[in-house]
Amino acid sequence: MAKEKCKKCDHEYDNLKCDMVRAAGVCEKKNNERGYFDANIWRHSASRLPWLIFLVFAALLAGLLVSYYEASFLKMPILVAIIPMLMGIAGAAGSQTSTVIIRSLAIGELTTRQYLRATWKELLISIICGGAIALVGFTYIIATERLHWELGLVLGLGLFVTIMAAKLLGIFLPIIAKKCKVDPALISSPLVTIIADIIGIFAYFSFAQWILGL
Repeated sequence: MAKEKCKKCDHEYDNLKCDMVRAAGVCEKKNNERGYFDANIWRHSASRLPWLIFLVFAALLAGLLVSYYEASFLKMPILVAIIPMLMGIAGAAGSQTSTVIIRSLAIGELTTRQYLRATWKELLISIICGGAIALVGFTYIIATERLHWELGLVLGLGLFVTIMAAKLLGIFLPIIAKKCKVDPALISSPLVTIIADIIGIFAYFSFAQWILGL
C-alpha cells in the first residue's frame, strides 16, 4: 500500500495505519514532530501516559462497581470468574466498530447524511454478534456447570448487552466527536472499551440478582 502524508498529523503512514496509531493515542509525529527513533524515551512516554492515567481511573470506577455487588459473588463465586470474559469481549467488540468508523470518517466514506444509516447497520450487526456470542456463553455454562440454565441465561444476557453497548459506543462516540469538531481518533477504542465494561458489569450483576435471586 502506498504511503502518503497524513492530513491531520503529517505523519508518513499509509492512511489505515495512521488512523490506527492515532486512535490508540500513540501518534509520535503528531505529539512530538519526530519519528519513532528520533524521539527519545521521555517523549514517547509523555505521549502515551495521559491515556494510561485516564484508563487507570476509569478502571477504578469499574472496580468500585464490582465491589458494590460483592454480596452477590460471595454467594456464587463463579460470577467473578466470568467478569474477565465480559471485559475481554467488550474490548474486542468495541475496537472492531470504532476502528471501522474512525477509518470511514477519516477518508470521507462516512458523511453526515449517512450517520443514521451507519447506526442502523451497526445496530443490526450488534444484535447478530451479541446473539451469537450469548448463545455460545449459554451453551458453555450448560455444558460445564451441570445444566445450570439460570447461570447460563445470566451470562448470555450479560454478553449480549455488553456487545450491544460496545458496538453502539464504537459508532456513537466517534460521530459525536466529529459533530463537536473534536478529532474522532481521540475517542478511541480504550474509551469505548471502559464504558462498555461498566455497562456490561452493571447489566451482568443486575441480571444475576434478578434471575438467581442473589
